[in-house]
Amino acid sequence: MMRNWGSFGSIFAPGSGRALWLTQYDELYAFPASQLTFSRWIDQGIGPIISSRTLALGLNAVSTLAVQGGIFLLPFSVAGMWIWRKDWRVQLGGAGWLVVFLAMTLVFPYQGARGGFFHAGAGFQTLIWALVPVGLAAFADWGRRKRSWSPDSAVIKFGIGMIGLMVLVTGFLSWQRLTGASGSDEAWGAKAKSYSLVEEHLIANDVSFDQVLMVNNPPGYYAINGRPAIVIPDGGMEAMFGAAEKYQAHFLVVDENYPQGLDFLFREPQDYPGLRYEASIAGMQIYRIEP
Repeated sequence: MMRNWGSFGSIFAPGSGRALWLTQYDELYAFPASQLTFSRWIDQGIGPIISSRTLALGLNAVSTLAVQGGIFLLPFSVAGMWIWRKDWRVQLGGAGWLVVFLAMTLVFPYQGARGGFFHAGAGFQTLIWALVPVGLAAFADWGRRKRSWSPDSAVIKFGIGMIGLMVLVTGFLSWQRLTGASGSDEAWGAKAKSYSLVEEHLIANDVSFDQVLMVNNPPGYYAINGRPAIVIPDGGMEAMFGAAEKYQAHFLVVDENYPQGLDFLFREPQDYPGLRYEASIAGMQIYRIEP
């Protein structure tokens, strides 16, 4: 917020409020942001407005169960929250979680469904975990009354079992992400290596270090290579050239996560008006943006 204040004179970036009027996720990168208006949003019709929120509701519910609740822990956490429902910390945390869930479902459905709720929910994760032993103790007490369990023994056995299951699930998911075995993600560090190869190409061709790059993941590229970069905007050539002119971008790197309007730049690399094809490196097409 301090950075925003120094750059824009406000604690939020100028286009932040326009994120309310997205009609699809990729419009987070719309350029110029002024095209995102309430009238344009309402003109899409009630059908898409409801369907996008219904989809976000389902995905955020799955995230609640699978990620925040770890599947096995959620019932005990909910039970613990009910038992301690009069505790102000539980009330505050529960209210905060509900506000985030509703905001990321009804107000920001595209952002919420694509990771916004997943990340925002991390703020409540410690509370969710802390309530699990409360619910587990209540479950063990029920077993004592109904099935003559030993509460202490039940808590130890179920506790060890739940921890073991979480270790197995976490290990499996981590292995998939690190190796790329899931098929939906690259292996850990693959994109960093690809971006390093792009930078080596630029350096080998005497591209000065202050020349700006336009790329799918500018924070990642900057973190790896230190070269200033901006994101490829949603839309077609007009939006791309407009952003390049405004922010003085000299090169365009198109990978498999391209805006639909630039499909041909990825699939048919060659010279185009205003773009000179440079090379194909690690599955990415590099173009020089000409004045």
